[in-house]
Amino acid sequence: YDITTDMADGTFEYDLTLPNVEENTKVVYVEERKDLLVEVKEVFNDTVVDEDILTIYDLDHFSVYLSAILETDFPYFCGDSPCTAKEVKIFNMEIVDSNGDPISYCNSGGPAIPIDIKVTYQVEASNRYSIFIEGEIYQDGVPMTRIDSRDSCADYMASTGLTSEYFDAGFDWNCGKDISIRNLKISWYQNDPSTSDFPAPDYCDAVFYTQNCPVVSKCFFFGETDYFVPLPPVLTLVKEFEPEGSGLPSDWTLIASSIDPEYEFRDNPIVGNSLTGVVPPGTYTLLEEGPSGYLPGDWSCIKNDEPAIIGNTITLDYEDSATCTIINTKQNPLIGIVKSGVFNDENADGYADAGETISYTFEVSNEGNVSLTTITVLDDLCTPSYVSGDTDLDVELDLDETWVYECDYDVTQDDIDAGSVYNEATADSDESEPATDDHTEDLPQNGELSIVKEATPSTYDEVGDVISYSFLVTNSGNVTLVAPFTITDDKAIDEACPATPTSLAPGESITCTASYTIEQGDLDAGSVTNIASARGYFEEVLVNSPTDTETVTSVAGKIIIQKQVLSEGSTQSFEFDPSWSEENFSLSDGEEEISDWLVPSIYSISELSTAGWYLEERYCNDPLGNNVGDNIIIGENEIEICVFTNDVILAMLEITKDNDSPIEGLLTGSSVLYTLTIEAPSDEKEGTYLINNVKVFDILPEGFEYMSGTWTAILENSEGTKDLKALGITGEPEYNGTPGEWDLGDLKEGDIVTLTYVAKINLLNEPGTYKDLVFVQGDSILVPEDTGDVWGISHNDPGYLNTEVLGENFVGTKVLIIEPMEEAGEVLGAAIELPATGAETYITLGALISMILGFVLILFGKKRKISVLLIALLVSLGLFILIKPAEIYAQTKVGIRLEEPKTGITDREFEITYVALSIPIQTLTVQCQYSTDGTTFIDFDIPKTTNSGNCKVNESIITGSGTYYFQATASTSGGSAESEKVTVKILDVPSPVTEYSKTEATCLYTLKFKSSTSKVQIFRSDKQPFTADDSTLITKPSLSVVPNVLTTYPDTVPDCDKEYYYAIRAVDEFNNVSTMVTDDIVTIIPGETTTTETTTGGETGEVEGETTDEDGTGGNGEEQQEEDDNGEVAGEETTS
Repeated sequence: YDITTDMADGTFEYDLTLPNVEENTKVVYVEERKDLLVEVKEVFNDTVVDEDILTIYDLDHFSVYLSAILETDFPYFCGDSPCTAKEVKIFNMEIVDSNGDPISYCNSGGPAIPIDIKVTYQVEASNRYSIFIEGEIYQDGVPMTRIDSRDSCADYMASTGLTSEYFDAGFDWNCGKDISIRNLKISWYQNDPSTSDFPAPDYCDAVFYTQNCPVVSKCFFFGETDYFVPLPPVLTLVKEFEPEGSGLPSDWTLIASSIDPEYEFRDNPIVGNSLTGVVPPGTYTLLEEGPSGYLPGDWSCIKNDEPAIIGNTITLDYEDSATCTIINTKQNPLIGIVKSGVFNDENADGYADAGETISYTFEVSNEGNVSLTTITVLDDLCTPSYVSGDTDLDVELDLDETWVYECDYDVTQDDIDAGSVYNEATADSDESEPATDDHTEDLPQNGELSIVKEATPSTYDEVGDVISYSFLVTNSGNVTLVAPFTITDDKAIDEACPATPTSLAPGESITCTASYTIEQGDLDAGSVTNIASARGYFEEVLVNSPTDTETVTSVAGKIIIQKQVLSEGSTQSFEFDPSWSEENFSLSDGEEEISDWLVPSIYSISELSTAGWYLEERYCNDPLGNNVGDNIIIGENEIEICVFTNDVILAMLEITKDNDSPIEGLLTGSSVLYTLTIEAPSDEKEGTYLINNVKVFDILPEGFEYMSGTWTAILENSEGTKDLKALGITGEPEYNGTPGEWDLGDLKEGDIVTLTYVAKINLLNEPGTYKDLVFVQGDSILVPEDTGDVWGISHNDPGYLNTEVLGENFVGTKVLIIEPMEEAGEVLGAAIELPATGAETYITLGALISMILGFVLILFGKKRKISVLLIALLVSLGLFILIKPAEIYAQTKVGIRLEEPKTGITDREFEITYVALSIPIQTLTVQCQYSTDGTTFIDFDIPKTTNSGNCKVNESIITGSGTYYFQATASTSGGSAESEKVTVKILDVPSPVTEYSKTEATCLYTLKFKSSTSKVQIFRSDKQPFTADDSTLITKPSLSVVPNVLTTYPDTVPDCDKEYYYAIRAVDEFNNVSTMVTDDIVTIIPGETTTTETTTGGETGEVEGETTDEDGTGGNGEEQQEEDDNGEVAGEETTS
């Protein structure tokens, strides 16, 4: 069992407990150390206890030689029954040489070694027995021979205790090759003196080459197990030098010797630098012999790829392989020196000066491997002196020592001009060659010139004055500067310096000159400042001095312009055009502009026109009384102050609105084009006024949907036309139940903006006149953004038919929504179909459920509303009220308009829409009110906080037919308003036709009926079922009849071969319709909230959008009642 990789802290624990214990079974462990059998241990149980755990140390592997034995019976079989015999224990098997000794050493390639097999065993008591073995010998995995020990099969006498027997393997082993024994069989036979059965060697012949195990014998079959012979250790000795190549390995003898066994391995590395040999196991001392002149080294051994072992001894065992290396270093006397220097800036000016010093330090070290004596250090600029380093005071420079020397050197001006100091030092000893080191110490150079400039005279007052300048030029650096020395002046053109001296030492100076003549521009500037600098050379490098300036001043005059604005808080800037400057300047309230110095003369200045402002006053102080008109006269050193005062032009806005709806009205689902015109009208005042952040707030009536993308915004003025939409100035407004906000940007006097957009009328809107509301506001140029202090004046263009002005600032339009006479009305979606009984034709009038609008109209009528439907519509439309916070102003205006509903209606539940706005935009509260006499109004419905909404009218208000009056109030924290009053006339539903009958002739049907109204609608179809709509209406327009008189209506049909079916309803003067009367009795299954009645032959039958299926069931699955032969209802009337 190989435990090399499983060792932990040098030990290995092995559990000897058997997993399954049979009677009298045990495990035997034997360990062999140094030819001695030790740690013989037996375990008899399968319960793990401490003594069953074997701790193994200092071994690479171990073996359990006998897996299991029986006290009396072996687990091997002889024929059909177990063998019986007394106990014998086989402890070990190993390979030995012909002398019986373990094979401990051989040289690879040497003579083959004859081998024997040694078996160690123990018997229970002294007795006679025979023991022999057989198996196969393999070398390097190749079978070589069989072991046959029958020749040594004989009787033996043995006492209790360990006994060893030797068997000739009949094979010579080639040293260095792998050897193993396979299929090993050990047979043991007890020779009982009282019996002659199978005496040796007959017994041996009986069991060889078989699996037999006769009675009273024991056989141990080891099967395919390999038993390997351990190889002796291999030792390699290596010789190396430092530095590499500084010696010859063949000049040296490498030696490895051991005492037990006594053995020596020595030789010279003739080829290469190593020698290798197979040695006996043992502990070896490593030595070497060689020439002098080398430092001794330490042996380093690496055994079996383990960490290196430092020292001259190594212990080797079987299977070990070790390489031991020794490195010798050649003696090398070598001295080294490192020189360094530090410049001492003794006056701390950052530069070198003559007389300052350089301090040198010399570090002398032993760079070899032997001590050095008689150390000397020389330098060509100063004399080094020993400071420290001889730590052991032996006056020898040892390997671990560094000696320090120092000296100082005085810097000269030549050194400074050169910029550095170079010198070289040498160190030497008796043993070594000299060593040198040089050093260059840079000296901080400062090539610098200074200049001091003076002007005479210091003032001027006219063109042509000459200013004389003198320049004192000094070498203010630390290096010598050389000619040519020159002056550069940005004004003068006659700069000059003396030709001598040709050089300036540090601190020396020369004086140079120049002059300048005053020009007109200098008078305008008020002063003349010129800048001068000097230059010379350090060697060939140009040295420039810093600049020096000198200013002479003018005594001319100035003009000061001041701005004053009457409107407080204005930040407006005003532009001026002065005659004394080519560039204009701008001033705001409280600012002033001061001119440059001016030549005494006459000047003028004008203020350019600024949009939104006019010049109120221009005032200049005139101490001499010389100024006339726009002229300003400046005398010598005179300062003139002029004040310009401005005020703002008041801004104005106008707004109107129109739409393209015809006066005769529109149907629901139609589109309306709205046009808004916003104008900044012209006034008579000088200048152009401005209006900033102009915004339009527009509210649509409830049920009018703004169509996205239909808007335009066009600006027109004297400059042309601009598309505010394309320019990105105005963005698309958002309505969605809140005021649409149009941002027009900034406008000026004369601008006209036209806005258009399209809104679509909801299909659910009831007939009536619907009104909208709009206003415009902007900011005057003096107020913060979005203050909205400019309110547009509303007006009505005479050509506008739908425009109405509401107060001074609100304007709106109206749209009439009408109900068409020729539509199907309540019978839209009615159907005709055959009953399931096969009786005469039924006509069923019902709504097409797939048409949502038809469903709504038929179930609830044009003026009927159900709260569930309203909630669903509100959710689907996603109406959210956006309330924009606004500051509360001292003055607030409120406007509100109310829809004018269709009059002459029959419904007791309907809605009246309103629109409301405030200036500025604030949260409004709208309260709906009604009256029965037009004088006293009562609140109804909950207060509203939306700008557009509905007043919901129900039967709690409409208690019967008659005339009702409605209005609404809108209020906010700053004001309130009341809408106009609208009137609604409530009628009863027309009665259905009576005494209805139908007769049929060839190609002709004759209908008879009586109507309480003056108009009827007749529908016809040859289909079952059929839809009563415009496609089946045959009386267009409605048929006029005499009320309450039996009417006869002949109808010639288009196809004489078909059968036709009819439905009739009455229509009053307000286009209210009755329920349908059909050909035959029809049972109608009602919807959720509709009561269905049936009528035949002149009696009324209400049809509220339901259909009858062919199987006789209604729209909600209920069965139809069958009719009898005379057309009466065969069953009761059905209601929801």
